[in-house]
Amino acid sequence: MPLTELALLHLKPTITVDNAALQSSLRSAKHAMESFTGYPFHFFTQVEDPSYIYIIGNWTSLTQHVDQWIPSEKNQALLEALENLLTVEWMFHLDIDQLATKEGSEGIMPFSAPIVAIVRHFIAAGKKDSFVATFEKNKQSLVEFTAPQPICGGWRIDREQESGKDGAEKDEFVLFSGWRKIAHHVDFAQTEPFERYKEIRDYLAAFEVKHATRWEI
Repeated sequence: MPLTELALLHLKPTITVDNAALQSSLRSAKHAMESFTGYPFHFFTQVEDPSYIYIIGNWTSLTQHVDQWIPSEKNQALLEALENLLTVEWMFHLDIDQLATKEGSEGIMPFSAPIVAIVRHFIAAGKKDSFVATFEKNKQSLVEFTAPQPICGGWRIDREQESGKDGAEKDEFVLFSGWRKIAHHVDFAQTEPFERYKEIRDYLAAFEVKHATRWEI
């Protein structure tokens, strides 16, 4: 099934997003992945720390990405060109088909938003069903507050495991939401509907909120 890749890159200490070699190499990577998959790939810089870059792309399947693209000569050459410029902090996949048609502002990736919030929800053990029920019950307030910018969320496919030899796989839900500016997101946290929306935290082991802006390279 089609899925979404979410990757986080970290620039080396002496490298900035203005670096010509970095831009050239990432532009080549973008074009190569788009040619290989037939899908668009999007690059974002993190607002909190611009030395971090997100890649969001679409793949036909996990096999296409992991077994066909990653070990390919083309990808290995691209990684070699980037090895002195950045490191890959992490990369995983979400059960989001970006090309699926969905009505309204829910289910569409907010790629055109001035600010994209990327929120990783690390679900407490045994609490996935409760999290889903609470999120579904209260998410409309978020949809209405971000409108006309959409929200879109999905579950991590290649999950991490709890520490220990027989550790269970950990559930993670990632939510993308579009905002006019960071202050717009902060304003939502001051509203009465947010008091209900944040009930999802009762079922989380942890969460991470970052903001990003689109980077056209």
